[in-house]
Amino acid sequence: MSDLRVDVCANCGIESGDAVKLKDCTACRLVKYCGVDCQRAHRKRHKKACKQRAAELKDERLYGQGHERPEGDFCPICTLPIPIPMPKHSGFYICCMKKICFGCDVAAKKRGMHGCPFCRTSLSCNDADKLAMVRTRAEKKDPDAIFFLGQKYFFGEHFGLRKDTRKAVELLTEAAELGSIQAFFSLGNAYLRGRGYGVQQDHAKATEFFAKAAMEGHVESRFNLGCFEEQKGNHDRAVRHFLISAKMGDNDSVESIKRAFMAGIATKEQYAEALRGHQDAVEQMKRDGVEKDHAKATEFYMKAAMQGHVPSRYNLGCYEAKKGNFHRAVRHLLISAKMGEERSLAAIKKMFMTGLTNKEQYAETLKGYQCAAEEMKSHDRDEVKALPGGEL
Repeated sequence: MSDLRVDVCANCGIESGDAVKLKDCTACRLVKYCGVDCQRAHRKRHKKACKQRAAELKDERLYGQGHERPEGDFCPICTLPIPIPMPKHSGFYICCMKKICFGCDVAAKKRGMHGCPFCRTSLSCNDADKLAMVRTRAEKKDPDAIFFLGQKYFFGEHFGLRKDTRKAVELLTEAAELGSIQAFFSLGNAYLRGRGYGVQQDHAKATEFFAKAAMEGHVESRFNLGCFEEQKGNHDRAVRHFLISAKMGDNDSVESIKRAFMAGIATKEQYAEALRGHQDAVEQMKRDGVEKDHAKATEFYMKAAMQGHVPSRYNLGCYEAKKGNFHRAVRHLLISAKMGEERSLAAIKKMFMTGLTNKEQYAETLKGYQCAAEEMKSHDRDEVKALPGGEL
């Protein structure tokens, strides 16, 4: 007797052969059909098993993928994963759309390099130059540049762009279609909040976008999925998500599993597994080349700032603000704002709105920034006039 398995139509029983080509049920892959008519006729009997298996397959993909952080989470110079949260441990350069860890950033400045540590592009304080650089990359369908523009339209705070949430969603959707993981995450946040974010609130869509990002290794999206399941009382599913993100170095996920363990929801083994995985991730993120040293970083930023390097002056202001030295922070930010650094203007505006600086300092900052911006525009016009045929 032959042990060979013969495929048959789940409805009519006809065998697969030269004349009959059976096709899988695309949802569950459990059964095959000879045609659409048989699939429809069998639907009522097959529906329960189909839905159950389809859900299992979806979970296999959801929990089985995205255990490694994506390429964009690694410093392109030292190739080590950037610690979480990344904005606190790295700088972002719009010239090449790369996140550079502070260790490599400091090492570059130590060697006297004050441009981009990765692509060597000279840094400009002119918003028009920065925007043109980003738009050039976006026109070439760079998903990171398109995502960056989308974010700026969302908040309308930089490069003279007005807030336009509808435009932002269009750009983020395009970036997501081109493979931007961050765009999936941002769209998830937009649908989670709804009103004021360019879309109607839709938790199902938010979950869908977070799931797409999580399966590509996006840590915050994975943590969000865990929180969603926790809120719905699906504690087992929540812990599975938190375990994945904890092993990728996320502190909040470890704390969530700790709370679940203290409440008797997670097991001792799961908590221990989360701790071990998190520690391994932290060890992996330690800098091999240049050890993290805020004192040395400040020293090099200070040397650069005293030579007129605007981003370094801005960084010094941020460092002082984080330490609670707001008076010193404002002094640094005032200097860099008067040199045309838009981020410094935004920082002082935020401090003024929260009562950390006074109206006179904000007015001085605004006036100084506007003067610098006008001076840069005038310089650009002079350069055009100096070119053959530049006069209109």
